[in-house]
Amino acid sequence: MFEKLCSDDYAGTELTNEIERVIFSNLDPTDTLNTSSFTELRNLKTQALAEERVQITSKIRELIAEDETLREAVRPFQVKRIVLSRLEKKWPHLQSSFRQPRRQRRLRHRRYCPSLRKELQKLQTTVAGLKQRALKLQQLRAKLEQFKSEFEASRLDFVGRAQALGVGVGFDLKLVVKGETA
Repeated sequence: MFEKLCSDDYAGTELTNEIERVIFSNLDPTDTLNTSSFTELRNLKTQALAEERVQITSKIRELIAEDETLREAVRPFQVKRIVLSRLEKKWPHLQSSFRQPRRQRRLRHRRYCPSLRKELQKLQTTVAGLKQRALKLQQLRAKLEQFKSEFEASRLDFVGRAQALGVGVGFDLKLVVKGETA
């Protein structure tokens, strides 16, 4: 019989099935958990792991999406850095093009520097505030995605249990987030 099981079955499925059948038939009836086959018993015992794998896969997808969002948010700043770099390269040329006497340049600088510094500080404060707001929005979005993922896992579990008990036919739960674009 062993030779028959091994001879034509290159993948070993017949042999594996026979081994599982023998193991299942020799288990204590209480250890079979009212299942009718080794495959059913394995599925019952690994169900929690399968659910956890689904949750982890969902979380990985969320993190990938968040990474892409963050990369998109950084792009405008990279463009501004390039523009700033070009302007910095032009600065020496612009400086040398001024042929005014030193004293006149100093007077002019003294008049304009304080107002330019104040303007720079205002812009820096505004940019820092916008960056802080963007960070808080990203954190809020991540929290919402996590909540949606946990809700979906709980929904699937709840509906599955209700259906298993015969009370959930046509029954489902839905999460609606007002103001969210599809």
